[in-house]
Amino acid sequence: MNQKAATLISAMFAAISAHATDIISPSGGPFGAGILPFFVPTMHYQQVYGASDFSAIGPAGGFISEIWFGRAGADYGGFPNIQLTLSTTARAVGGLSSIFAENPGTDAQVVHSGPLPFSSSDADPTFTTRITLDQAFYYNPTAGNLLLDIENYHGLEQTPAPPLRTLWTSSSHSVSTAWSYDLGSATADVVGSAGGLLTKFVIEPVPEPSAFAFLALAFAGCATMAAWGRHSSVPSDRMNGGTDGPG
Repeated sequence: MNQKAATLISAMFAAISAHATDIISPSGGPFGAGILPFFVPTMHYQQVYGASDFSAIGPAGGFISEIWFGRAGADYGGFPNIQLTLSTTARAVGGLSSIFAENPGTDAQVVHSGPLPFSSSDADPTFTTRITLDQAFYYNPTAGNLLLDIENYHGLEQTPAPPLRTLWTSSSHSVSTAWSYDLGSATADVVGSAGGLLTKFVIEPVPEPSAFAFLALAFAGCATMAAWGRHSSVPSDRMNGGTDGPG
């Protein structure tokens, strides 16, 4: 393949490749301040996010690579031991079970386990805590809601506690929670709370199949053009079987 064809294909691939999309959930307030689930000694915390908040990533879904939380105040370092698990759940917003094990979906995946930095030098004004996941999680909102499961084995008790941006109870909520201070408990102390952490998800959308079909068609076209170019460059005397020798 000649250089022009290769450049053209690279440009087309770049044009259809997915770009990271920021999804903010919940998308509406009112917002206040809270300390759960990090600024307490221990906690098991689950938060369900409505699939409708993720419609911007498209029907093919995408890979969640980062989670951001809104937090005000100074840099508080991090936590010694936090486990984060994501899954696609059939549970509705406001419909989490009081039994923790009944809420995650079959695709549950641990996306972080161990020490968790809780600060960011490249934060925006609203979201000041960036968490880069150990491994990306594939999520398709057409399959169900998103469940974030947080197991905090050793939180930070700050006085005063740095507030996390939290959705207060709202009639138009798109998130809800279940939680317990006791990590060993199979059931939640509080369930069905209409509110939760203000969260930003960084997602790499998966291109739709039609985009790949277009790229394949373009590749075939470029290959044909390149082959025709090579054919056209053959000298006319070679195409006619060569010149006659001396008589």
